[in-house]
Amino acid sequence: MNNEFIFDESEQAGFRLNTLQLYNWGILQNDKIFTFDFDDKSTLLTGRNGSGKTTIVDAIITLLVPKRYRLYNQSSSGNTKDKERDEESYVLGAYGTSSDESSHSGKTKFLRDKNCISIINGIFCNEVTKQNISLMQVRYFSSSELVAYECVTESKLLIEDINSILQKENAKLDRDKKWRQILKNKCGTDFWDSDGFSKYAARFKNLFGLREDSENKALKLFAQIVGMKELGNLNEFIRQKMIEGIDVDGEFENLQSNYEKLIQCENEIAKTKCQLELLKPVVDTGKEIEESEQKKEKLTNDQDTLPAWYSKTAIEILTEEINDKKQEKENLESQNKDIKSQIERLSNDIEVLSNNSGIQIVREKERQIQGKEKEKQDIQNDRNIFERNANVLGLQVPHSDEEFSKFIKDTESCKKKFQDEENELDELKYSVRKRYDDLKENLDACSEELRSLGTRSSNIPLKNIDIRRQIAEDTGLSEKAIPFVGELVQVKEEEKYWNYAIERLLHNLALTILITEQNYQKVTEYVKSHNLNGRVVYLRTDLQLGDFIPESSKDTVLGKIEIKQGHELSSWLCRHIYEKWNYICSDDFPVIAKNDKVISSTGLVKNGIKHEKDDSIKERTNAINVLGWNNLDKRKSLSSQIEEIREELTEIKAQENEIKEKLENLDIKNDCVKKLLEFKSYSEIDTDSITIEIQKLIEEKNRLAKENNVEDIERQIDEKKYERQQLTAQNETILTQIGAIKNEVEGKEKSLSQNKSAWQIFLQDTDETVIKNTIQSFIAEYTIKSVGDITKLEAERTRIHSRIENELKNENKSYAAYIKNLGDYMRNVRSPKEEYKRKFGDWTIQFADLLEGREYLTDWNNCYERLVKDELPKYQTKFKEYLHQNLNADIIRFKNFIDNGNQEIKKAIATLNDNLKKIPYGDNPKTFLQLKIADNRDQKIMEFNRMLKNAIPNAAGYESDDEEEKEFRRIKDFIDFVRENERNRKFILDLRNWHSFAATELKYEDETETHYYSDSNSLSGGEKAKLTYTILASAIAYQFGINESTSRSLRFVIVDEVFSKSDSINAQYAMQLFKQLDLQVMIVTPLDKLNIAEEYISSVHQVQKTGDASRVLSLTMERFRELRAELESK
Repeated sequence: MNNEFIFDESEQAGFRLNTLQLYNWGILQNDKIFTFDFDDKSTLLTGRNGSGKTTIVDAIITLLVPKRYRLYNQSSSGNTKDKERDEESYVLGAYGTSSDESSHSGKTKFLRDKNCISIINGIFCNEVTKQNISLMQVRYFSSSELVAYECVTESKLLIEDINSILQKENAKLDRDKKWRQILKNKCGTDFWDSDGFSKYAARFKNLFGLREDSENKALKLFAQIVGMKELGNLNEFIRQKMIEGIDVDGEFENLQSNYEKLIQCENEIAKTKCQLELLKPVVDTGKEIEESEQKKEKLTNDQDTLPAWYSKTAIEILTEEINDKKQEKENLESQNKDIKSQIERLSNDIEVLSNNSGIQIVREKERQIQGKEKEKQDIQNDRNIFERNANVLGLQVPHSDEEFSKFIKDTESCKKKFQDEENELDELKYSVRKRYDDLKENLDACSEELRSLGTRSSNIPLKNIDIRRQIAEDTGLSEKAIPFVGELVQVKEEEKYWNYAIERLLHNLALTILITEQNYQKVTEYVKSHNLNGRVVYLRTDLQLGDFIPESSKDTVLGKIEIKQGHELSSWLCRHIYEKWNYICSDDFPVIAKNDKVISSTGLVKNGIKHEKDDSIKERTNAINVLGWNNLDKRKSLSSQIEEIREELTEIKAQENEIKEKLENLDIKNDCVKKLLEFKSYSEIDTDSITIEIQKLIEEKNRLAKENNVEDIERQIDEKKYERQQLTAQNETILTQIGAIKNEVEGKEKSLSQNKSAWQIFLQDTDETVIKNTIQSFIAEYTIKSVGDITKLEAERTRIHSRIENELKNENKSYAAYIKNLGDYMRNVRSPKEEYKRKFGDWTIQFADLLEGREYLTDWNNCYERLVKDELPKYQTKFKEYLHQNLNADIIRFKNFIDNGNQEIKKAIATLNDNLKKIPYGDNPKTFLQLKIADNRDQKIMEFNRMLKNAIPNAAGYESDDEEEKEFRRIKDFIDFVRENERNRKFILDLRNWHSFAATELKYEDETETHYYSDSNSLSGGEKAKLTYTILASAIAYQFGINESTSRSLRFVIVDEVFSKSDSINAQYAMQLFKQLDLQVMIVTPLDKLNIAEEYISSVHQVQKTGDASRVLSLTMERFRELRAELESK
């Protein structure tokens, strides 16, 4: 590498870390000051894993880097970062964990308690300017809270110097503020508390000559260099570490301020238009109310005219109808008198014929026959009942007293038989119903379980899920924070042969909840004090036990299961199963006999001398599974089980119906037995004997009738009775007609009197001629035709009355609706909806003087006119003034600001390229790197530019209001587009995102391109490292100010395992590059890589762990080489 590319010819220009002191920090020994003398030169920090190298690196990061950029434990060589490291753990000296028997979890062990004081002190020297800057941080606990003080002294100030100064003042470095006042007075030290890191950083950045920016890019870059192994995404690297942000967001805020005034004015216009829209229904409804009031008044007058028309017409009709009815009544009375005399003559003839002696004897025999016929019918009814019941029982109906006695005995036997059958069926009915209820309960449980499984992926039973949900809800924890073991463990797909055995073995463990130390007290207090209505088992876990990677055979339980990855408890659970449940899986007897913990595929469990196999569970289906995070198999099995239960329930239901039918048949038979046993003798059903008696009576009646010529006499009587009946009916009809006419006439006379009285009342108040004219208009209005009788008149009055009532009812309904709507419309104006309040604000006070009601319509109409003619034109004029005089100029200024910002980015890339050109990259041919910048074709940025361009005003002005409105909409659309999504806004307004970057490798001789790098994915490990450190060197020079000043710049960096992914040539390149930049480098790497860095470093600091704490062995390179030579000679 050629010296012509060195930025600074001064050998020790800039600030370098001269001395680092640590006191009570990390796992370094207690109450001992560890001093690292770097003598402003590069050094090597080495040691075994876990010895404490990271403790020292993180101390320097804590000294220089703001909290949000600190990435503790970056230099750790482990596969994972210790996320639990923080300032507090470093101050207390956390070094491991121990088991806590009371909580069954790990407990962090500390070298120190909270009474300690911790100090980090770094002294930076600049040989050129002869400046010494001491940066010190002091930490201690106050009321269990960690307190930190950052200190800057513009001189070399060791901890020993501080103790000496304080001792002379009878003070010491403790929690008392006295020591701070002494150092301020004696040494000019400035102090900031825990919240003042930004001021502390601003102070030392200014002293070191770092670039000033709000994002602390130089300090962020310092922290990132520690863990940087590769370049990663080239675009992001250049944007975030090599280019300063431009405050476009602030300029956009300025644009928004004037935009808000315009929006406010537009809002007033929109509000006024909205108010007019709300007032318009008030005005329109007012007009409808006035029209309705006129209609109602006319209909009310018609209601008053209807009775007068009716009375006048009724008098004329009723007078004529009464005269006609009186004449009709006289005619009917004459007919009635003639008919009555004929009826009297016929009645005398019938009486003479009926008194004949022969007739009397025959009629007595007929009465005797009727009595016997009734008696026979009663016996026949009983016999029918008897026969029906006997047929049901299959018994022969008796025909004698002897047969009846035998029948009764057979019936008694049936009674006992039916009772026995009924008892048997009742017992069967109970057992079948019991089985049905048990199956129904099982069906409900399975269905509920299946529904629950459909909402989740685990196989845990619903009752356990409910208990955990109850605990989670009442303690404020999420269910994911307290998982079941079964949700984190499942049998591997290829080991399903062992699924039944492992499910049985781990069944209880799978239903156990895992509780972290953080949640242990909360869960235990809750479980202890609440009735969970079920059983819960949980384990107290220890996350501090660290990762656990067991070496387990595939023939063990742990080899046949998989534990869900990515969960914080996965490692702990793996350890627990390994220690407690890692049974050997085998069906071979020699294996079972030889080992202590074995399970067979059929569920035999051997644990020492104890052998156990539980076959009480009949089912070996997936329905009993509790392991795994995929419950598809369990749901299928449960679905099959539900179908089987439903089929059995159907069969049982059919059996129940069959039993019910048999019991109903027995009830019928028992009822028959009961009815049959109510008969006590055969005579109760003997119809033959009484039939013979009736026949004898009939024969005797026929003989007597023949002897006395009864048939001829009865014929004469019947003829005269018929004639009398016809005359009587005719007479009754006439009497009915006379009564009806009499009643009708009385009603008509009464109605006539009422109508005459009503007509006289009308004449009292109004002139008869006026009333008659009004009636004529009324007749024409309602199209009334001439009516001939009072019935038609009544119908016409009803029709007209109904019409008036309906029209008035409808009009009243419409009027009420108008009044209601008017109130609603008025309230809509006085009390705007929430959407209007959100959009325009609460305008209630503006309409407070307008009262609601029909009587205030004039005030509302005046308000409407004022808004139309005064308010709306005023706001429209003001809107045009704001748009033309303010916002258009803001848009142009904003566009110019963005254009200037993009030019600044291009200048920054040019500056970086100047630095890169001074760094040789390739040797054959000799090349250097340059950064390429191009426009980012991102759709959001392109849309932003398009909308911004459209928003720029027309310099020639606008010919119409429509064009002006369109211009405003374009500006509004542009600003709303930026504001609608905060994430997109940050992305778009960061001008660094407007450009994409790549690197090109050029020849020195003719600047032709040899390679093009858009990213580093296709490069080897060594090539990536070379590209990383070359671009990084440019970033360091840019951010640390190395190329801007020979006297004030930061020349110190820490690199972690710089050689881990590089070959020796590229590693040498990196070290030479750091030397070329005149950087002081702290290299964190194993000793076996020392040969690459040996010529560039002046000292070695080896961290060694002795017991629980660490110590540091510091050697100059000369002494290190002597010791190495001595060891090699032996």
